[in-house]
Amino acid sequence: AVSTEHRALTQRPEGAGDVFAQRVAGKAGLEFAVLVAGRLEFPVLVVLVRELEEDARGDGGGAVLGLEVGELLHAFGEREILKEMSFTIHRGARIGIVGANGVGKSTFLKILAGVEPEFDGEVIYSPGVRVGYVPQEPAVDGERTARENVEDGVAHVRAILDGYNQIADGLGDLDPDAMEKALEKMGKLQETIDAIDGWNLDHHIEIAMEALGIRHPDAKCATMSEGERRRVALARELMSYPDLLVRDEPTNHLDAQTVEWLELF
Repeated sequence: AVSTEHRALTQRPEGAGDVFAQRVAGKAGLEFAVLVAGRLEFPVLVVLVRELEEDARGDGGGAVLGLEVGELLHAFGEREILKEMSFTIHRGARIGIVGANGVGKSTFLKILAGVEPEFDGEVIYSPGVRVGYVPQEPAVDGERTARENVEDGVAHVRAILDGYNQIADGLGDLDPDAMEKALEKMGKLQETIDAIDGWNLDHHIEIAMEALGIRHPDAKCATMSEGERRRVALARELMSYPDLLVRDEPTNHLDAQTVEWLELF
């Protein structure tokens, strides 16, 4: 997951950039930090990375998730926002973008999410990698209910379930060769469904909406507050089961209990 938070940065960093980044990481309770933009003065953009416990244990952790960034550059006129950034995102990594207003946090996330095409360098996704993105002002269809908007996020899961059931329903009419191919395809579909617990999809949707405080799932989003619509958009992206989830100011409009649930999702 990649997310931004605005933190009040009031002291000028002392010493080398990497020393300052480590100090910020320590205060944030993270393992390490990398200074990626700005000189030794504010505004500064810092990427904070915390690896999950499974990566520390070595149970397959550290495998590249499917995103590689090479020599990333971005500027507004003569003002340089991102300069020669190169990195990969690993499975299980949690990355926080910390900086003052206007340093380019949202722009950086838009580039990673694939919605900002104006940049130099490379952002390469492996085939099949699914990216979810929740901007500061996410769009939801106001004429549809919260539940219907969340359903948009699971359309691909519904399609996989429908495909599996269609094959299962037609097995009785197949000859042995076709039967073998159908069973092989069903096996692959089942692996995908099992990986995201797709058999219990409706249950997971209900849990997510309840945990995120969506109290009126059958109400049209046009009748909801900005905070409620934002929670609907977050539920939609969570239920899409992305390989990489990019969230801009992710805890806005969320209470402490919901934030705790989100951290464990």
